Amino acid sequence: MSVGISRTTSSRAASRLRGLGAPCWSSLLLPLAVACLCACSDDRRIERDLRADDPQVRVSAVKRLAKRERDKAVPVLVRMLEDRDPRVRVEVADSLGSLKAVQAAKPLGALVRDTDARVRLAAIQALARFGLGPAEDYLVGAVMDPNRLVRRTARNRLADLGMPRPEQQRRVASLRLVRHRRDLVERLPERRVAAAKALGRCGRPEVVSDLEKLASDPYETVAQEAAEALGLVGTAEAIAALERLASRPEVGRRRALRGLRAALLGLHSAARPLAQRLLSDQDSSLRRAALGFFLDPRHRSEAPGPAVLCKSLDGSAPEVALQMAEELKAAGVVCPALEAKGRALEPWEVLTAITRRGPLASPEREWVARRLAPEVPALDHLALAVAVAQGDEPLRRQAVERLRRAHRALLEASERWLDEEGWKRIDVMTQPADPLLASEPAPPGAVDSARDDPASARRDQRLRQLLSRFPDGALSREQELMPPVEDPSRLELALLQVAPLKEAMPFLLELAERGPLSFRLVAWAALKRTGCSDPACRGAVDKALDEPRLRVAAMEAVAAPQGALVERLVPLLQDGDAECRAAAAAALARSRHEKAWPALLEAFRRSRESHLVEAFGALGEPKAERVLLALLREEQDLIASSERLGVIEALGRIGGPAATERLVGELEHPEPALRRGAALVLGRLGDRRAAEPLAVCAEDFYLAVRRACVEALERVKARDRARP
Repeated sequence: MSVGISRTTSSRAASRLRGLGAPCWSSLLLPLAVACLCACSDDRRIERDLRADDPQVRVSAVKRLAKRERDKAVPVLVRMLEDRDPRVRVEVADSLGSLKAVQAAKPLGALVRDTDARVRLAAIQALARFGLGPAEDYLVGAVMDPNRLVRRTARNRLADLGMPRPEQQRRVASLRLVRHRRDLVERLPERRVAAAKALGRCGRPEVVSDLEKLASDPYETVAQEAAEALGLVGTAEAIAALERLASRPEVGRRRALRGLRAALLGLHSAARPLAQRLLSDQDSSLRRAALGFFLDPRHRSEAPGPAVLCKSLDGSAPEVALQMAEELKAAGVVCPALEAKGRALEPWEVLTAITRRGPLASPEREWVARRLAPEVPALDHLALAVAVAQGDEPLRRQAVERLRRAHRALLEASERWLDEEGWKRIDVMTQPADPLLASEPAPPGAVDSARDDPASARRDQRLRQLLSRFPDGALSREQELMPPVEDPSRLELALLQVAPLKEAMPFLLELAERGPLSFRLVAWAALKRTGCSDPACRGAVDKALDEPRLRVAAMEAVAAPQGALVERLVPLLQDGDAECRAAAAAALARSRHEKAWPALLEAFRRSRESHLVEAFGALGEPKAERVLLALLREEQDLIASSERLGVIEALGRIGGPAATERLVGELEHPEPALRRGAALVLGRLGDRRAAEPLAVCAEDFYLAVRRACVEALERVKARDRARP
């Protein structure tokens, strides 16, 4: 800072003037000297106050300094931008903006990334005074800020300076692209991996050459992510790069497979020729991805015929072939019947019958009946699946009866597996009675066996206790509990398969109420597929609520609780188990009962939990809209992104008129998943007020967000055209 004119200098000047006989000049210079002395003293005070410990003193000094001569004040103010207190930094930014100190644009631009939102806001306001030229890049960067107010302020200042919203969005995308491409040459592999993921998700053709180079990175993780990113981009150039990579030795092909699957799963139009070729590829994962590509409604019209699609099941593992057959059925593809012609049918050929409504061909029916026969030692899941999918009543009854036999055989074999000495050791282990286990009901047939053979009944009880205590089938390292007659996990999977059959309902209810805990849980999971809506099933749910280990599974199974069952669910919203509270909230929402909304709201007031937000959406209560909108007013650091997405989806299910304005604001959120979710919900709501923001959102950096915004915009326009 300037020191000013010293007292000695002013005295010498006055003496020289008096010596020249000019008293008038002396009288004029004396006030000037006094003023200079005052200024010098004030400068020293400012300089001292700028170093004071009290932030308020430093703030006051900054204000006084800003009123000084501009050229002298600006350098000092720029240095003060590094002050440790945010209040001082805010005041310095305001002062530099007021002085229009364009030379301070770069240090102010660094302040846009400050940890304090108030400082960032002050820096944005100051930069906006410099005009679009020096401030543009910094203001565009602030559009990606995590704070809603900072983002909106940056957007508004850019609009004031003449940059419209669509152009802002394009500039933000360009800035992101530059940053991520710069990270591709970072030394740390983690940075290169993150950059490859981001560039793949952006889906822009200009990144293909960069990613192709990165696919040869010496770090395998980096190279694999780059290959997958090429598939996510999904352009013709990206797919050609992947095919070049696949033509290299084994390492290159292994990397390319990830990218090829990503291109198919991304449903890119340019991947259509690739999908056509890979329908018959040796790799079953690629075949399944190619099948999924053509089963998607967007590409279904250009898919090959059913015979070609169904042939893609050939060579797949049985479980994978079964899943692919179910996908064909869900897409409405009907596979042609295959004739045996004197040879044994392959499993995949029989599985194509899942897609047909008509009766099974004779060779197919024989194949299923033979594999469900009582003498077959292990359950055949493929045969069960075909029997369940077809309307063949004898086969359905045979499938359920086969399950009954397998279940009972498993329990009997387990009982026989332990010798007398083993049972004695078990008796010692289970002498201290476990109240939970002792209260379990007896398994099927236990009453009759107790009448005929009390010892056998006691063994059944011990067996159930052991199955509950040792679900992994091991009593100890030395002695195996479950014999290798039938794999319990395969039997549990079979229970899930037969769930849609009405013939299986009595058996499932029987298992749900008695038997080993693991089977009871699976029985409830199977009943969940049926909806558990008849009185018998709801009665079983009522009983299961008294058993802590079963109540969650039972609540998830019931479709629409009624009457007294609703009364029992309300207290469970305060249960100490979070999983139980979530299941009770979901069941109440499904009930649509008049007591559901007050109970859920009261629970939400006690403790804001994400499962209650989901329940609000499932309930569809219009009154819940106000509660959900209040959650979206909270800033990013107060509500997690996953919770925020749940709020967005719940608002979409309620569909109230006030949701559009708030969801439009979510299109500017820094999290791409939230922008995409908001766009999809706005498309479902179809409010014309969302048209312009969705058009801006269509310029987003990320491909998934752009697609969602374009799709939503089309739906809004179509609904607007349909209005009278």
